[in-house]
Amino acid sequence: MAEEFQNITIIGYGKLGETLAKAFFNLKILKCIIENNSKKLQKARAELPQEVVVSDNFRNIPKDTDIIFLTVSDTAIEKTAKELSSQLASALSGKYIVHCSGALSYKILESCREYGAKIFSVHPYQTFFYNYPEILKDICWSIEPEENSESVSSLIKLTGGKPFVFNNRTDAERALYHASAVVASNMLTALIQTAKDISVLAGINFKEFFPPIINTTLNNLLNDKNNPLPMTGPYARADIETIKLHISALTAEPELLRNYCLFALSAIDTAHNKKLVAQKDFEEISDFLKKYI
Repeated sequence: MAEEFQNITIIGYGKLGETLAKAFFNLKILKCIIENNSKKLQKARAELPQEVVVSDNFRNIPKDTDIIFLTVSDTAIEKTAKELSSQLASALSGKYIVHCSGALSYKILESCREYGAKIFSVHPYQTFFYNYPEILKDICWSIEPEENSESVSSLIKLTGGKPFVFNNRTDAERALYHASAVVASNMLTALIQTAKDISVLAGINFKEFFPPIINTTLNNLLNDKNNPLPMTGPYARADIETIKLHISALTAEPELLRNYCLFALSAIDTAHNKKLVAQKDFEEISDFLKKYI
């Protein structure tokens, strides 16, 4: 039977750490925040009530902490874990130590396991530009490894999330998992920002125009099981004359033109790979677009 976590410590008060802190505080299970950046430490003290321990010292982590989240940058996780194990040593025995990187194995927390801690990677498949706990609702979390993961899964469900437990993933599988999230968030953000910038030049209100077309596109991709690529428009029908109109209109905006062409190359390449566009048309359009990059 899964344990219940009653006392949670978070190391790192960045965007993810702050979001989790607020969620766990609402659940009345946040015990402590550890942050060594003075501005972030001050922010945590201002935002959280006095009953939550806020400190820059690992030794102030309450002894009754059940689980410690490492929400530091990927490059700092292993170093933080080593510092944690060095300072707390046998006091880590029986505690759950988790990091939140989607690209790294739970095994980088090995220094904590040597002192009896249970170690996990627990990654929220979400973007955390805004740090309000509502964005945790209905998101997927990857958890690794499977052994002793029931309690962690239960905690994720308390935040409204959907836990997916993995075991023995290869480094390549883990990297591909994380790459999919980066494409779905970072690259999608760049794509939509380019569309927003062009819409401003066109004189339309993107807040009115964008949601229906973006939502329909997403629904088409998620729900269409028969069509390998539910794409319409000039890149699906290889309409180079319309594409030339776009290029001509963007010549006064070289940065936007370059971004448009970079995304356009990806679109025509995808359409070609999915057999929507013939080889001859693909080559003609690709060669034309490359002139403007």
